[in-house]
Amino acid sequence: MRETRDFAPSQLYPRRSNKRVDDTEKTDREYLAEELKYLRNVIGDYAALIEEQSHRVDEYQVQSLGPGTSVTQLLLQPDYEVDEIIESIIVQGPTTVQPPTAQSVQASGNVAAPGALATIVSMSAVTLQSISPGLSLWQVAWSVALEGTLAAADANNMRLSSQGVVIETAEMPAVAGTYPQPAVQWPLAATNAGFIVQSIGAATAGSVYGAEIVATPIFSLPPFTLKLGRRVWSLLLPATGIMVISPVAISLSRSSDRLLTSPVAGDWSLELLGRTDTKYRIK
Repeated sequence: MRETRDFAPSQLYPRRSNKRVDDTEKTDREYLAEELKYLRNVIGDYAALIEEQSHRVDEYQVQSLGPGTSVTQLLLQPDYEVDEIIESIIVQGPTTVQPPTAQSVQASGNVAAPGALATIVSMSAVTLQSISPGLSLWQVAWSVALEGTLAAADANNMRLSSQGVVIETAEMPAVAGTYPQPAVQWPLAATNAGFIVQSIGAATAGSVYGAEIVATPIFSLPPFTLKLGRRVWSLLLPATGIMVISPVAISLSRSSDRLLTSPVAGDWSLELLGRTDTKYRIK
């Protein structure tokens, strides 16, 4: 601040009003205004980083209270004109699905003197999925047969497995004949899984190993496809009939797809929860 002095009024120093605004005071006001403007911009930058939570998103088509409506597709409409952030997804639908017919699939094969872990007969995942798509529980009946020259090593020398997991080991003597095995119930935990009967150790030279598999679906878990924007997920609904996918942070525009489809008709529902993709602003 500039130093000022007061002198007694005279011809050299006439009386003046005490109210005055000098250059220093004016400069101080301009400086303060610039600092306040800068502070406002800084606060505005921080405010823009804060997610505005007041506009919640809740888009849904729910299951009916009365007798179930059978549908294979659900299409949701957006709540807002602006982009949305989906944070939770809830899917409900039919629980276990009984196949329309108890159609069985059969496969058999024979191999002469197979080596260790040789395939005697297999039932592919493609065949099983054509009968009962999705994750299914199967009733598996199987039998083994021996012919030709046999030795002690051929006894109990075959097994039933799926994706490397041994389901059951055959019980049979090293005597020519056909030996039905106890039927088993086995869930296929993946849509690329099948059944296979294979030798355990190397067979005796001159022997012939045979096997047959008959698989019947008991029930299956309904598959469905969820399309959100460009994301496409192929999923299986759990036996509880509800799936919750959370937490996620999926950005969807108003024109993005919000679609559920399933080859299994049932009382499906889809709900998307989240917020609008907006930030706070200092006006």
